[in-house]
Parts: sequence; structure tokens; C-alpha cells
Amino acid sequence: MIRITLGLTALVLASGCSPASNTVAAEPAANAASVASGFEIAMSYDASGYYLPNGGLSAHGWTVDHLFIGHSTDFEFWREAGSAPDEIPVWLSLNPVEGETATNELGQTYYLDARRIRPDSLILTDGAFEFRTRDDALGDILISGMIQPEYLHTPGEIPHSDAAALAVGVQMGGERIRNASFMHWLGD
Repeated sequence: MIRITLGLTALVLASGCSPASNTVAAEPAANAASVASGFEIAMSYDASGYYLPNGGLSAHGWTVDHLFIGHSTDFEFWREAGSAPDEIPVWLSLNPVEGETATNELGQTYYLDARRIRPDSLILTDGAFEFRTRDDALGDILISGMIQPEYLHTPGEIPHSDAAALAVGVQMGGERIRNASFMHWLGD
């Protein structure tokens, strides 16, 4: 009788606790999967650096200054830190067309109202590049195309000026720009 009572008590406790613990454990996993699902990053070469538009790339009073892609180690640190979308080492830097400027301590001019926008979703693979986000000032932003590794700037060489290291179509602020391209520069 004691065995049956203990067995039933254990069964009731186990069945009563199981759903609650499964539900709590499943929610963080589902949230982590949904955050990570917007980012596909798998490159067989180093595409890190600055991508500067070949020609002007503007919409609704904003001009693209550059697109930045971090090094593979930056992505590793980002993943280890939890893959927060607002910390991804990729961003689009925009300057206001008629914005106010200032001069820094090195004598360089910069825009006071410059914007740095990170993607809500990103595909960065050997065959595809897609940067997608929504911005308060510009609405939907989509930069979609492909990185062409033969035009990437390599250490010790002069950057391939005007080469289409990133060939894309752009949608920004409701405007569509076809056949846009960016040259690649490693930076200082």
C-alpha cells in the first residue's frame, strides 16, 4: 500500500511539474531561434571591410556613406554574446544631404546627424548578399545582390576604385535603384 501511494504521489508530482518546466525551457529556445533565423552568414572568403558606393547613392535627403561588414572574428564574438540584432557587426552609414557638419580633432569633417543602421535580417553567403531593415526616416531598406570576391581589396594593394565588389539593387525610402555597386576598401 505504501509503495502504491508513493508511486502515485511521484507520478502526480512528475506529471504536474513536467508541463510547466517544459514550457519555460521551450520559450527561450524558441526566441533564440527566431532571432538567429533572420541572419544567414556563411562565407568561404574574407569579405570584411568598408563598401563605398560607386557614384552617389541617395534617397529622401540621405546619402549612403558606406556599408561595413565585420571580420569573421567579429561575427564569432557576436554569436558568443547571444546574436543580438542591434549588435551585429554589419551596418549602413548614412549622411544627411543638407546636414550640419563639424570638424574633429584630426581636422576631418563629419555630419552631426549621421545615421548607422543595422539590418533586421541579413544573408551573407558566397552566392548572395541581402541587407534588410526598416528605418524611421527612410522606411524599408533593402540592398540585395552579390559580393564579387575578385574585386575585394587585399592588404598591400591599392583598392580597386570603382570596381563592383558588391553589385546590388537598392530599395531605400520607396525609391528603387538598379545596378548599383560598391567598391571595397579594407580601411586604415
